[in-house]
Amino acid sequence: MSNRIIVPVDFSEDSVNALEYAVEIANRAGSDIIMVYVVKTGRFDFLRGVETVANKGDFENFQEKYQPVLKGKLSWEVKKGVVSVEIINLAEEQKAWLIVMGSHGVSGLMENWMGSNAFKVVSLSKCPVLTVRGEFKKRSIENLVLPIDNTWASRHKIPAAVEMAGLFGSSKIGRAHV
Repeated sequence: MSNRIIVPVDFSEDSVNALEYAVEIANRAGSDIIMVYVVKTGRFDFLRGVETVANKGDFENFQEKYQPVLKGKLSWEVKKGVVSVEIINLAEEQKAWLIVMGSHGVSGLMENWMGSNAFKVVSLSKCPVLTVRGEFKKRSIENLVLPIDNTWASRHKIPAAVEMAGLFGSSKIGRAHV
């Protein structure tokens, strides 16, 4: 297992919640965490310039708060480009074993029309992605649910889920019949 977890941050409550989950997972797995903020670019950026919301002080505040409780190293990177692409690229460059990211819960027509960053990362990433909804506040992870079907893509998730279950001492396996 690689020793890196990628956590996209946009300083929202959802991304902070994801970071807190990542710290617990990292401590159990002996992993470092790399936070990433992506400055979105678009086709008209040459007309207005690209500005960043994040600054060094934001990351330093996170480091001050979370480094003392993290056994590994906490670092950050700022990327520029398409959010989902930059997150996936960083995970591949760093050989991350996991991406933990907040999800705002975009669904239905909006998701189909424009897509959400979390949906794109989950769909395209080669490494496992744990998405955490903002309203699902950090608590102990005791059981995991792994919805699978008979496809290769679905069965391919089993080793990562078993590894995650082992980190948390989860022994229950639930099955749903459809």
